[in-house]
Amino acid sequence: MAGFPLSNDNTRVRPSFVLSHPLVASAVFGVTKSWQLQEVINACSVELTPEIIADINEVHAKFPNPCP
Repeated sequence: MAGFPLSNDNTRVRPSFVLSHPLVASAVFGVTKSWQLQEVINACSVELTPEIIADINEVHAKFPNPCP
């Protein structure tokens, strides 16, 4: 995970990661403020490299159910 550049701001990664999954057709993100909506819109344009996706999958493999 050494190459993960967005580790301190993972809200920018979430929309792109969710929407990159081949079985996901759409995603709903809850916001209550206009600045939150703008953050989600901006985050949708973040391009995840194969390395970043591999890093995310590595973490998921270690913690497959983080909220039991």
